[in-house]
Amino acid sequence: MFMTVTPKFSISSLALQRLAIGFVLSLIVAACGTEAKQETATPATVETVKSKPKQIRSASVVTLRKNPADGQFWTQARVNTGTVRFLVDTGAGLVALTEIDAKKAGIKTRNLEYDVPISTAGGDNMAARITLDHISVGAISVKNVEALIVPKGLDISLLGMTYLGELQSVQANKNSLTLRF
Repeated sequence: MFMTVTPKFSISSLALQRLAIGFVLSLIVAACGTEAKQETATPATVETVKSKPKQIRSASVVTLRKNPADGQFWTQARVNTGTVRFLVDTGAGLVALTEIDAKKAGIKTRNLEYDVPISTAGGDNMAARITLDHISVGAISVKNVEALIVPKGLDISLLGMTYLGELQSVQANKNSLTLRF
């Protein structure tokens, strides 16, 4: 005798599609989880890179007053072993020293390699790239400052972003420029 068995529940085609999609998604999640576990199980290679750290030795705030004669911000700074008068120039990527100011800072300019092409208001020129031991404006001192020595075409030394960029902020208003760390 044959019996007909009628299921007590029925599954619609939409439900079957959803079930299949759910199954596929769970397989994908499981595969991703396994892959992530494998990635985290592999030890990472750490490479140590030695560099000259740029460090601020002291925390301070220095406020420079605008020069009424030319509308610029000027400062005296201690550079290595000497004192240099700088024009503060946020548009200069690097600190730039005239040859005279480099000598004031104790730099022997004769044996430098002048192999960096630059353009100044005085025309195209070559400069030497160096690292200054430190520049101090007031109590703010930055060590290992990248700079250029410009023997011709630069009449004034520029305090550029290789110094200013190490500070917490450089804030200008109408009559003053505040250097903050």
